Amino acid sequence: MAFRAHLSALLGITTFLSVGFAEAAISYYTFEGTVSSTANDNAGAIALAGVQDNQSLAYIFAVDPLLGGSSTQNDGTLVPRTDNAVLDYFFADFLAGSMINEVNGGSHNNTVHIAEYNYGYNNNLNSSGALKGGSADNSVTITSNALDFTNWVIGTTVFGLEQAYSTGNVSSSLSSSLTLMAISNVNPVPVPPAFLLMGSGLIGLLATRLIKSKKA
Repeated sequence: MAFRAHLSALLGITTFLSVGFAEAAISYYTFEGTVSSTANDNAGAIALAGVQDNQSLAYIFAVDPLLGGSSTQNDGTLVPRTDNAVLDYFFADFLAGSMINEVNGGSHNNTVHIAEYNYGYNNNLNSSGALKGGSADNSVTITSNALDFTNWVIGTTVFGLEQAYSTGNVSSSLSSSLTLMAISNVNPVPVPPAFLLMGSGLIGLLATRLIKSKKA
């Protein structure tokens, strides 16, 4: 009985520590580049923001390829993105870098319109990939037409499209040429080094007791 109890405790601690590491799947992706086109400004969002061609910009996304992608409607309804034969979805969240904003309250204000996009995808048909964030009235999409997302590494060239809407479904579109500059891994539930050391010590102690119990 003592052997089984010790074994269960050892497995429990090992599993707990493993889960702590497994949750560290979220990474920050930082893209930097320049505005390549401000030609479409029907909503006036680009002029209001004072954005010009060749202006520098940077977008930051949080990505977790182990979680599913989704969208959230204005009424709070979560709509999962379901994988299909062509697209494999995963979680992405646009964090910072928006250059323009919706005008006059935007145009997508019904309950079923999207308040927040939280997904990226790999296209299995043509080996492309994308990240999408923001809302239906002010979205940011980053795309590679040559590489699926799993192959995006530092130095990969991608394309950005930011859109903002005004009333009457009128939009402004801001195109950009971007380079993936950094991928920074973060742990959503950091485990303090002292706790890890204590956990390692407990595992070692339990392992020693297991050996002694087995010999006895």
